[in-house]
This record gives sequence, structure tokens and C-alpha cells, in this order.
Amino acid sequence: MAKFISWLSTLVAGAFLILLYLDRIGLPDASEIRNLRLYAFAVLALLGAVSLGLQWRARKTAPPVLPPSPARSGSNVVVATGIAAALYLGANAHAWVDFIAPAIVVALTIAVAGLVVHFASRYEGDIGEARFDTRNRE
Repeated sequence: MAKFISWLSTLVAGAFLILLYLDRIGLPDASEIRNLRLYAFAVLALLGAVSLGLQWRARKTAPPVLPPSPARSGSNVVVATGIAAALYLGANAHAWVDFIAPAIVVALTIAVAGLVVHFASRYEGDIGEARFDTRNRE
């Protein structure tokens, strides 16, 4: 049940972000989009509360959470930055031609995320915090 709630929350969060974007660019009939956005936010809040309750109940039987791999965390940073850049560039788009730059950013984001996953998977043991010898050698 918890996996289904998590999956459904992801879908509703995506729909909410799309509706928020459509409301922000100012379509002519934005009142219906605004209402849908509010409903999506309410459903997302309800799913979040249910998910939190399920996680609270299952906290004793759950295995310990492992930290994310460098490949996953690196690609997450690249994708989040690329999405933010594409949304910023497409915020004032009024015609299809205006979406060329965001489309290029999305394509480059996918390519760079793939390179980050490849690099971080290959050199996973070498990636980490720097440690220096700070002992006084005198």
C-alpha cells in the first residue's frame, strides 16, 4: 500500500507542477486551471498525510535507509538544475518557437545526467569527501 501511495503521490505532484506552470504562463482561461491546481494540491496533501502515517506505523520493521549512491545524487542535482533552467527559459513563451531553448536545455540535461551516471558509477569508490592529514609533524 505504501508503494502505491508513493507512486500516486509522484503522479499527483507532477500534475500539480504542470498545472502550476500553466497557471503561471497565464493562459486565457486560467480560472479552471487554478481550480484544478488547488484540487491537486489538496489530494497531494492528503496522500502525504496517509504516506506519513503508513511510514510511522512501519518504522520498526523497515530496513535501515542507505545513503544514495554518487550516481543517483549527482544525476538528481543535474536533472533538478536542468528542469529549473528549462522552466525559467520557457516561462514567457507565447509561441512554439519560444520553446526551442527549453527543449535544448532538456536535451542537454538528459545527456549530462547520463554522463554523470556513467562517471559516478565508474569511479564510485573515488568520489567522497576529502580527508587531509592534519597531524603536526614536528
